[in-house]
Amino acid sequence: MTNTNPIGPKITPVGDLTWQALARCAAPDTDKRFFYPPEEGDPDYSEDINQIARATLNRYGKAKWFCARCPVVSDCLKYALDTDDTFGVWGNTTPGERRTIKVRRTVAARKEREAVSA
Repeated sequence: MTNTNPIGPKITPVGDLTWQALARCAAPDTDKRFFYPPEEGDPDYSEDINQIARATLNRYGKAKWFCARCPVVSDCLKYALDTDDTFGVWGNTTPGERRTIKVRRTVAARKEREAVSA
């Protein structure tokens, strides 16, 4: 998925991105709002942080349902992890889920290095 959110991070393309054309979210009729938290001007935007959190969880749930059926979900996740994307749903993961994946990978790599040097 290409990040079209104006307040989201700028992403520098990494490697071969031809997979993006095959992504379900690349279809012109896809409502890309569901991949990101609500912004000012969105119908489900609110000044109430609790309402924004609920709306974000609802949107992310819809996006993840959509991603689960995508033929390039693993390419998308790899891209999000490689670019440290911390905004929106990518590869059927939320920003928090991607942080968890990165932490687990870091811990595993550290344990492997320690085992090799022991």
